Amino acid sequence: IAMYLKNSLIRWTIGPVNDNGFACLKHSINKIKNLYPECDLLICHNQLSESQIILIKQWNIPLFDQNDYKKLFTIDIKKGYQVHWKLYPPRITTNKHEIVIDNDIVIFKRLKEIDEFLNSDSTLMCQGLNGLHGKFNKYIPTGLRINSGLYGMPPNFDFNKILNETIPKFELNSWEGTFDEQGLIASVLNNYKKRIFIPTTTIPILESHFNLNGLTTDACCGYHFVGLNV
Repeated sequence: IAMYLKNSLIRWTIGPVNDNGFACLKHSINKIKNLYPECDLLICHNQLSESQIILIKQWNIPLFDQNDYKKLFTIDIKKGYQVHWKLYPPRITTNKHEIVIDNDIVIFKRLKEIDEFLNSDSTLMCQGLNGLHGKFNKYIPTGLRINSGLYGMPPNFDFNKILNETIPKFELNSWEGTFDEQGLIASVLNNYKKRIFIPTTTIPILESHFNLNGLTTDACCGYHFVGLNV
């Protein structure tokens, strides 16, 4: 599919989530489509039923089947909804800017950080709340809290090669939980020579008991609805 991409790429990952997850994905795509018309869009999917695939085909966004990439790394994949699927494959294209975004993030205003990223040779990361990075915790600088719900890679950043070099060093044989994936992404992207960070004031992280109005300020450009998929 990379040969058909003409512009920077924004890609989502969707797996066997609940109905709220699919509804949020549709909102996320519709907003991004209007906010970033200069970007190509792609839905990466895994473990979906035939009816679910028929559903997302109706949105007229190209689809990419991740199931063909299960053996990409020497790590056992867990069945069901798992966040590590976003790494299969690490990159769709290596000669364009590429943004990976979770289906539970809805952006409703253009971000200056994304605009800066699309015109730079930098990685893009989102700040998190708690600094949970799994096995990679000790390799993340103190005070740096990364959430892997949205991240970006510049042209010529060979994420696939770097991951295949990094994974054996840490003896990652299986995805123990969501935070190993988050820590792996954080450590690799943070080691790049230039980095751009999206603060939590720009994309607040929302759990079901959080106060939506209290986190909505003039700086707010979107929401990350953590836990929505399950």
